[in-house]
Amino acid sequence: FFYDLGTWFYTGAAYDGGQGYQGVTNVLKYETTANYTYSRGDHTSAYCKGNVADPNRTMRSWIRNVLYLGSVYVAVYDRIEVLNSAHTKRLHWHMNPVSGAPTVNGNLVTQTVKTSKLFLRTLFPASPTIVVVDNPVSGTNPTRVNYQVRVSDPATSTTNRILTVISAD
Repeated sequence: FFYDLGTWFYTGAAYDGGQGYQGVTNVLKYETTANYTYSRGDHTSAYCKGNVADPNRTMRSWIRNVLYLGSVYVAVYDRIEVLNSAHTKRLHWHMNPVSGAPTVNGNLVTQTVKTSKLFLRTLFPASPTIVVVDNPVSGTNPTRVNYQVRVSDPATSTTNRILTVISAD
């Protein structure tokens, strides 16, 4: 999620979070072995209107690294660079609403659905801000689609680095 207060990017419900339909993921690396699968993608263009090379754009870079370790763990590392530290930048994880809201205990989010549990642990930043909110259909329809787990770094900076480990039980 990225919001530059309308400084450069579009505003309005169609661009909630700054993402637009125009973006494409540029796969920078993909590797798979018997023990792991790794991918690094550049998602910057999803937050750009027109030319990614425009020096005035407020989203400078969004690189996501994903490491899948068998059937046990997935590690997601996001590196976000923006022009102005006052702009909102955070991750939104979407969670199933069937069994109610996920719980937050420090840097650990747990979602239970029947006998299954999903765990999201934010390892970096060391003391993340984690908030669970209803994710509505739209700005005019408050019906919940799912829950959003919003993760951000409470430190004000033009750079965000967020490392999340996902596992299931």
